[in-house]
Amino acid sequence: MTPPRALLLPLLLLTACPEARRVEAPARKPTVILISVDGLRADYPERTNLPTIARLAAEGVRAEAMVPVFLQDLPQPLQPRHRALGRRARHLGQHDL
Repeated sequence: MTPPRALLLPLLLLTACPEARRVEAPARKPTVILISVDGLRADYPERTNLPTIARLAAEGVRAEAMVPVFLQDLPQPLQPRHRALGRRARHLGQHDL
C-alpha cells in the first residue's frame, strides 16, 4: 500500500464505527458533616465573637432550635444528648437501631 492509502484505511474504519455511547457516572450523594456543640445556644454566634461558627452557619444549614429527647431534670450522666443524634430515639434509652 502506498502511504496515502495506508492512512485512508484507518480513517475509513474510524468513520464507519458507530458513535460511542457516553456512560454517565451515577449521581453521588452529597457529603453531610454534622457539627454539634453541646451547650451552645442557637443565638450564641450572633451574641458573642465566634467567627468560625458564624461563617459555617452562614455557608451551610443551621437549626434555629432543637427539641431534646431527654427530660431536663435528669442527672447529667443519664442525659443521652449527642448519643441520640441520628439514632431516632423514641424514648429515653430506646433507639431504633
